[in-house]
Amino acid sequence: MRYLLGKDDNGLTITLSPDPLLEELIPVINRAAQGDVSSMESILRRKDVFGVDLIDAGMGDKVKEIFNKMKAPNGIKKVLSEYMGETE
Repeated sequence: MRYLLGKDDNGLTITLSPDPLLEELIPVINRAAQGDVSSMESILRRKDVFGVDLIDAGMGDKVKEIFNKMKAPNGIKKVLSEYMGETE
């Protein structure tokens, strides 16, 4: 979901791959990036995207927490390193 902001980990603009849900998802992700992380719940509940309702599965808060970490400069790299047990 982080890449839906249209920026890579260095803040450079990236081209998003065509997806029929882009028009629907981008405004939600942009609101989340501006601090309205609760707006992500509409996406996290989508069984057609994730196979399960991530909120009902108890994963919503963790996904929102990780998304917030990934917004920072080099955030994706830092989060992946954190969860893979690697150090910089």
